Amino acid sequence: MVETGEGTQTEYEVGVPDEFLSPVSPSTKRPTELVCRCKAYTFPHRFLGGKCTGFTFVQWYFLYNSSPTEAEECQNCGSCRTEEMLCEVLEGQEPVSECQAIHRLKRYYK
Repeated sequence: MVETGEGTQTEYEVGVPDEFLSPVSPSTKRPTELVCRCKAYTFPHRFLGGKCTGFTFVQWYFLYNSSPTEAEECQNCGSCRTEEMLCEVLEGQEPVSECQAIHRLKRYYK
């Protein structure tokens, strides 16, 4: 971990613009718990806990992580129309709980 003016970051996060960093990371105290840095709270908090809906993660995943036409989660998701580059979760037509990227994240850190 590296202490920067904006808080503690891991080695690979230093110098990377905030919009490219995932808003979700594993907890340093509990490896099976995910910590989110979305704007639901002014502090890092439990992912999908309280006011945290996971919408910020879905936005980040769709926009910055990889091309939705190549992402396995988006290709297999009934809420994603890859040919039109539209995500029905981001459009507000489907609940965040339908996002396959969130399901994969939860399975990975279980």
